Amino acid sequence: MVPHDSSTASETRSSEQTASSEALPVCERIISGEISPSIGTTRRSAEDPILTRFRAALLQIQSSELERLYNRLPGLDEGSRQAIRHFADCLVAKMLYPPLNSLRDDVSSGSSTGLLNALEELFRLSE
Repeated sequence: MVPHDSSTASETRSSEQTASSEALPVCERIISGEISPSIGTTRRSAEDPILTRFRAALLQIQSSELERLYNRLPGLDEGSRQAIRHFADCLVAKMLYPPLNSLRDDVSSGSSTGLLNALEELFRLSE
């Protein structure tokens, strides 16, 4: 059995916190600079029940997966939980950027029905 070295654990924790604090501004710049304007335009231009159900489904999945993670890691402090939630928000936003951009382009051209129907079918969003 290897003895517990508190200085090594402390160094590891400090290194992880530094990496987290360096990654957060990058995620924030991506969201505010690239993704937020597209999401805002898409919401204004194409607010549709399908998109509403899609967002709700994604948020529900994210929330339940975060809860599962937090339950498996009960020792997490609030700062760590917030960093993980922020990471999850950034990941979802970055993954949604291309499809929301495509929807925005289709809405601008007046032909969004096909993509919205595909979205509804692919993600089983029917009411």
